[in-house]
Amino acid sequence: MNKFLLVFCILISTNLFSKDKDANRVKIGPTISSPLEYNDKLYFLATTGILYEMSKDHKSLTKLFQTKKSSVSGISIYNGVAYFGEGLHKDRNVNLYAFDLKTKKLIFSKKVKGHIEKEPILEGDILYVSLGPSGLGAFDIKSQKFIWITDRFKNNKIHVDSTPILYKDQICVGSIYEFKGLVCLNKSDGKVSFNQKLTYSSKSELGLVNDIIYGFSTEANLVNSKWNTPSTFFIIDLKNKKLIKEVELRGFNFFSPLKISEDEVFVSISTGDIITISLKNGLITYVNEFPEPFLSNPFMYNNQYCTLGAMGKLLCYKKTKAGYAMTLEKRYYETPIGRVKSNSEVFHIPSRIGFFNL
Repeated sequence: MNKFLLVFCILISTNLFSKDKDANRVKIGPTISSPLEYNDKLYFLATTGILYEMSKDHKSLTKLFQTKKSSVSGISIYNGVAYFGEGLHKDRNVNLYAFDLKTKKLIFSKKVKGHIEKEPILEGDILYVSLGPSGLGAFDIKSQKFIWITDRFKNNKIHVDSTPILYKDQICVGSIYEFKGLVCLNKSDGKVSFNQKLTYSSKSELGLVNDIIYGFSTEANLVNSKWNTPSTFFIIDLKNKKLIKEVELRGFNFFSPLKISEDEVFVSISTGDIITISLKNGLITYVNEFPEPFLSNPFMYNNQYCTLGAMGKLLCYKKTKAGYAMTLEKRYYETPIGRVKSNSEVFHIPSRIGFFNL
């Protein structure tokens, strides 16, 4: 095992970090996604499979529901209903859930083959669900039946562990292992309308700006990969159905970069490199480098471009005439392990202990 990775794993599994008095922590066990806000309450799913409701001041915490298996899917909330799945990499039979946050009752639990590692996406009455080795499915929440499930096209097997991206009359996902690339399907019947092979597996969350979809492809994982395991940042024109560029990078990330304009994204990767990449031509602009891996997504915080290191180092930047200037540097003595989102300008950082606030 890489020496730095070994140290990182030790830090995660023990309590070597001293407590940061400035950080507001919620200690309920590891979480992968930030809480979502609904009706002045916060809702989140721990990896233990427990769905929680919490007051904004963190003084009230209620367990609402327990999944049958561990979960890293996160939740989606539509019209007061939370949708989420369960299962880890080796699971092949799991459940898809819908929980009413108003009545505090389970609406349905649907058995599915595969595993659900990302939150489902709802459009109208159709819930699009990434099913891992079973591909992608379109689930009707009224009839509580799958309209279609697609796990292959021609002779290509699709494995989907990314959050679906809605694009016009299509839905696009990343595929790993057998077919390594981007796959777009018709919403109506699940037939593959476009596919683009990539150098590596499309393991990251995807981003979309107008007709341009982008993300990372890599063979890295957090178990036995070195931080400098290569990846490509891919840029694909969905309108013209063509690959614009695959930018070779030293290092990887499993989350989508931050959009900072219609033509540029802010990127932080496992080697500690911080760069921006043009969506027009893949041109890289150097921002900074840091001897700590970045494994969560960059985000906007107080009009700054920010990124959190694997050891809890917060770095923020603003663009100047001379380039990018660091505007904030702070250590949070905690290990961020998931996707960062804001709720009413408050950032809840998913971590090994639950989450902490900026």
